[in-house]
Amino acid sequence: MTFLTLGLTQLGVALASRARAGSWANPFLLVAVGTAGLLQLAAVYAPPLQALLGTHTLGPLELAVAAAGSMFGFAGIHLDRRLHPRQDRSEDLHRDARDVRP
Repeated sequence: MTFLTLGLTQLGVALASRARAGSWANPFLLVAVGTAGLLQLAAVYAPPLQALLGTHTLGPLELAVAAAGSMFGFAGIHLDRRLHPRQDRSEDLHRDARDVRP
């Protein structure tokens, strides 16, 4: 269960860390996260991968706990963005360019 929870947590962090949440600016990220999620599930439910990785099949309750636990990474990133809003990046770039001394 730990294997799946940690893997799915990292995928949630990847989705939450997007520059523009909810945008389709990088559709390959969604493909990569979806593929990685399916591979995580395969590692838990496919017998050859279970033997290789030392995992075991999760029951419905264990799967629900792993899925719920993996939401903390996604939620943590969103909470951090609410508590520490970013300034406009274009202002930062212009300010940084003016601060450079030869």
